Amino acid sequence: MAELYYKETFTGVASQTTNIVLAGEVDDAPVSADYTITVSANLGGLVSYSGAYTSADIVTGRSASYPAVTVASSVLSDAAATIDGTFRDKDAAGDVLAAPNTGTPHLQGMFKTLPWVYNTPVFAAGTTPIEAVTAVSFGALTATTFAEAIADGTWSYAGGTDGSNAAVNLFEQCLAAGKISGATLNDITGGGSAVFTSGDSVSVYVSYTLTKKRSYTADSNHSGAGTTVLITVGAVSVGATPVEETADTITKVVRWKFVQSAV
Repeated sequence: MAELYYKETFTGVASQTTNIVLAGEVDDAPVSADYTITVSANLGGLVSYSGAYTSADIVTGRSASYPAVTVASSVLSDAAATIDGTFRDKDAAGDVLAAPNTGTPHLQGMFKTLPWVYNTPVFAAGTTPIEAVTAVSFGALTATTFAEAIADGTWSYAGGTDGSNAAVNLFEQCLAAGKISGATLNDITGGGSAVFTSGDSVSVYVSYTLTKKRSYTADSNHSGAGTTVLITVGAVSVGATPVEETADTITKVVRWKFVQSAV
């Protein structure tokens, strides 16, 4: 069983505002992964190549020469589409993803449970008017899709001696793991694709920068016509116009692990 990875880290962003309504008086938020999402996929056709491969020779000083390599990133984005939708859904159930990813929170779970720090809070520490909270709702969750995050990746190589190319790196991993037959790499006009078996995996890492806000407004339901709703706590007054506080950003790296399914 081969466990491979794609040597390039991608980035995504996510943000959400938690809307908090207060009872008003009438007066005026590759790399080491934090989480892993396992995705069942058919990796056939993911890695293809054309041309010959020549290994490096230290004695003669010959550099390795690589064939043209193409990594079909759409294979990964298509496989991830369903679980990515759940991952970015503000109405996703609970705080974590369904099996086999119960150890990984979805984004809404992160926004609810991570230790957010508000360096410039609306209310001073210990003065948040919890008793006055009449409603809390989660606003729209905007987040980079997996497909968007990897869209600008380096997914191909025209051939040559640049071993640092991410597509070439995955090609070499496939070659070392026996997923590519050396017999197909001797002909400069030849080519082929990596052959994955059940349990093999290719991982892609996405670093998500999370931003969370909290927005306070006063409850507009009150008695008395022509009056202004307002609640004042300490020196802070909250009325119909939202008063916001933004937490320090948190970065979480998610390993998207695509596992070859049994076929």
